[in-house]
Amino acid sequence: SPQVSAKIYVKSGSYASNSKESFTVAWGARSQDIALNVDLRGKQGWLVPGHAVSVGDSITWNGYTIGKVIWKKFGGNFDVALVERKEPGLFENSYKITDELPNGETLPYGGASITNFPQNYAVNAYGGTSGKQTGYIRESNVSINYGSGVICEGFIACDYRSNYGDSGAPVWNGIAYVGMQSGSSFNSDGSWAGMSY
Repeated sequence: SPQVSAKIYVKSGSYASNSKESFTVAWGARSQDIALNVDLRGKQGWLVPGHAVSVGDSITWNGYTIGKVIWKKFGGNFDVALVERKEPGLFENSYKITDELPNGETLPYGGASITNFPQNYAVNAYGGTSGKQTGYIRESNVSINYGSGVICEGFIACDYRSNYGDSGAPVWNGIAYVGMQSGSSFNSDGSWAGMSY
């Protein structure tokens, strides 16, 4: 029988993985839309947490290999990587960016971007583990020490609930883009300690 290709819509807020761990797909992106400070010639794909991947990693989503990591930055004001969308060959699936979340809601692509991060500003996040969670910005310009000499700065602390595997969760409010989750605070027993970053 003939081979049949399909359009596969990769949803933000759902699990993806490399050979090491699982994380959450953040936003679909073109390289010129984000402050990469590097010329990637407008390549399209998805943002994922930089701390979870290495350049060259193949990324799988729902059993499909959707592309490879072509750029990452972990430290300073960044914890982000770009997965370049795999271009389909003959009879191969094509992988598409979509604004739809796993629960059927949509992300505010093309909306406003919040940059001053006011305290007590309500936000939503959608993680692969926790699903949709709502909370508030509690502090801005936070520094996080990830160990091994990596310090991230200028982050925001929010009180929405998150867990392992939620790194990369898209964060937004109404029609406004806020960012993506980098990490969570945990107690020594592994329970959530009340803040997500």
